[in-house]
Amino acid sequence: MIGGRRAKCSPAERWSEGVVMSGRIVRLIVGIVFALLGILWILQGADLLGGSGGMNGKGIWIVIGAVVLIAGLVVLAPLRRRQHE
Repeated sequence: MIGGRRAKCSPAERWSEGVVMSGRIVRLIVGIVFALLGILWILQGADLLGGSGGMNGKGIWIVIGAVVLIAGLVVLAPLRRRQHE
């Protein structure tokens, strides 16, 4: 606001703000999906979910799950930092 009035934004400025917001939403969704998949695969690899699937009880899925979980957290980390600035 400038002097009690809303500053006018050009269409290009509104579009670029929309693109930035869209990018944040995509990063948020991808980060959450990766983190949840990582947790799921860790639990399956540790055979904590039960069932008889091919992933259950196989240690490699603990490692893969941990890598995917960390990747999800890495994707989410910049979003949290920007929020606090």
